[in-house]
Amino acid sequence: NETVVEDDPKNTTNATRYLLTDKHSNALFISPLGEKNSAFQQRHDGFRDTLLAMSNHTGTSIDVEWLEVDASTENSIALELKEKMFGCKYRMILVGAGKVAPQVVEAVEANGCNLQDIPTKIGTFDASTPNFDLMSEQRLEFIIDQHNHMQGWSPVHFAALYVSTGLVLAPPPDGVYLSGPAFFTKANAISDTLRICTDEAFPVCPNKNGLDGLPSGCQCTDRKKIVIGGVVHGITISSFWGTVFEAAEQSANDMGVTLDFIRFEPQESGE
Repeated sequence: NETVVEDDPKNTTNATRYLLTDKHSNALFISPLGEKNSAFQQRHDGFRDTLLAMSNHTGTSIDVEWLEVDASTENSIALELKEKMFGCKYRMILVGAGKVAPQVVEAVEANGCNLQDIPTKIGTFDASTPNFDLMSEQRLEFIIDQHNHMQGWSPVHFAALYVSTGLVLAPPPDGVYLSGPAFFTKANAISDTLRICTDEAFPVCPNKNGLDGLPSGCQCTDRKKIVIGGVVHGITISSFWGTVFEAAEQSANDMGVTLDFIRFEPQESGE
């Protein structure tokens, strides 16, 4: 079961508003063939419902299509997308899977749809170096990042906590923890360094290699230099706070960081 995911309906609603033009007409949602699931369904539905609501408000008509492209080979997806974009019918395109965003951009540009009086606007889910490059070149309007690193990192730590203690955090009302969204445009895109570190899963010293075993372009984090402090009110004679402090110290040891929590002796009241 998924435990750490992003808020797809909210993501898509906000993204759709960003794609809207004064004369919007036809829109297209794109996902890989054979991968239709609840996440893509929510993204599509948010895209469609927001556009329909806006069209009802403005009195215009709009058609929202869902295209599942054959992404099995570069040639198949390139041909299908180029044919689909012929005539520049679509003014707004939301790509549900970032892995096909570069091919969508190429197909739009191959048909000159980016050069129309009202150019086709494209946004995509999923952050990646190729997609950030496209956005920096103003060929993508935005990227929705679901923080894949957090989606992989957090469940492992939750599971380790459960196996070692039998304890779990109380789940949110819908049963999942949200890792996103983060909404990026050219104005607030993350740095090249942070992109590299995300791709390399933020190596921790003494490991200086990336996931491929080669030296990483991301400087490893020396957790021994990390000091976490806080203002506390648990005194030394409190058994309740004794458990809290011991758990905090164990967590700091597990993560290899330094904890600066000081339990104070009872103080005489001035009253």
